[in-house]
Amino acid sequence: AVLELQGAGPLDLQRISVEVPLSTTREQLDEFIESMVGANWWASVERILAQGPPSGRIDANRQLATDLAKQAPLQSLFPTTKVGGDGLPRYTPSTDEDHAEDQLTEVELHHLHFVGFLQGEALRRAGERHSPSATDVAAALESIGCDGDAAAAIGRVLDRFHHGDFEGATYTALPLVERLCRGLLLAVDEPLYRVQRAKQPATYPGLGALLPALAERGLDPSWHRFLRSFLTAPNGMNFRNEALHGFVADVDDAL
Repeated sequence: AVLELQGAGPLDLQRISVEVPLSTTREQLDEFIESMVGANWWASVERILAQGPPSGRIDANRQLATDLAKQAPLQSLFPTTKVGGDGLPRYTPSTDEDHAEDQLTEVELHHLHFVGFLQGEALRRAGERHSPSATDVAAALESIGCDGDAAAAIGRVLDRFHHGDFEGATYTALPLVERLCRGLLLAVDEPLYRVQRAKQPATYPGLGALLPALAERGLDPSWHRFLRSFLTAPNGMNFRNEALHGFVADVDDAL
């Protein structure tokens, strides 16, 4: 049965189109995007980051998830299973705590798809308007404490993004997230290197292990939730694992 499911691949389901009217106009959205584009590229980055994580603030998200569960109590009773890019079941909640976590993650993903798109568009416009070089980006990052090699690598990532190579930017940025998280933990003297005498001489923990450690050492909870829900959570987008295992077929500027 598992082999049959594995061979079937992603399910080709009939899509249902649902239109939801918005009170926000295109002009208002454009005005919001423009408000994040500053006098130079770095000022634009600061304005974008000042909006908070694309997935929203954890307190507001948790309250919204609670309100939605009250408005649609039956929805929270039905079991749901997340399917990965290979078409196989990836995650199924089993406890009340799991269901509550799923509801919070769904709220975060809705924010991420909407707000993340607006922030990404602001970053694209800032690059188009101010044309920062990879060296400019690296220098700005080094000025706030990013180590030189990582800053230079991020500079090249942004250069690819600003020139429309979104796929190249994505696949070169993903490993850097893990590198930067590891660097933060090393900066606060968190032990990461683990000697293993059995099978491997030594291993480093992956991003899924680094993020909880950062949360314990003071990472802002909302930013932790964003990184978790976007990159590593099996009930979230799990984008890092989906992309690096070859299950993301198309990468655009929104990602």
